[in-house]
Formats: sequence, C-alpha cells, structure tokens
Amino acid sequence: MTDACCCIDATDSVVVLTERLRRARKSHRCGECQRTIPPGARYWFERWVFDGAFGKHKTCELCMRIRRDRFPCGFVYGEIWADLRDCLAEYNEPDRSWLEPPTHPIRPAKTC
Repeated sequence: MTDACCCIDATDSVVVLTERLRRARKSHRCGECQRTIPPGARYWFERWVFDGAFGKHKTCELCMRIRRDRFPCGFVYGEIWADLRDCLAEYNEPDRSWLEPPTHPIRPAKTC
C-alpha cells in the first residue's frame, strides 16, 4: 500500500462546533462506512454548521483513522471511501481490494 495522502480541494468549509470521542450507549450508524456502531464501541462525534445549516456526523474508529491519516488537508463528510478510491487510482495502487468500506461488524471495546 502506498503512503499517498489525499487532499480534497474544497472551496467551502465546515465550521465544527463540537468534536469529541464518545462511547456509544445505543446503536449508531457510521456516516462514512455505514456500519452499525454498537453499544460500548467508541466513535467520533462532530456537530457542525455549513452554509447556514447545522448538522452532525458520527464516525467509527476505523474510518476516523483513515480520515486522519489519508486526508490531512480536508475531506467531505460521507465521502472518504469514494475519495480514497479516486485518489489512489491516480497513484496506480495495484491492490485496490481494501478500498471498499468494511462490512464486518464493529466490536464494542472491552471494559475492565
């Protein structure tokens, strides 16, 4: 796998009002891979405003790592997997099998 990073050229930007790591008390849906975030699992929660409209986004830990590591200069909510495929296609990444969003269930974090 290449160490390429993807930069999305967005002229508009989101104003993030709240961002924090949370532990799910009920099931949620990851806004990137669409997997269910089960109770007990950690996820990243963001509340934002864009073009006068408020919104919120929940991201599982895997998608958050990909977003942080591969999109250091910007991303579009809900589009990281499509943008990652497009970006790495430009680098002629030979093995693209891992570019699909994961389908395996998210396991809750173990508690002591």
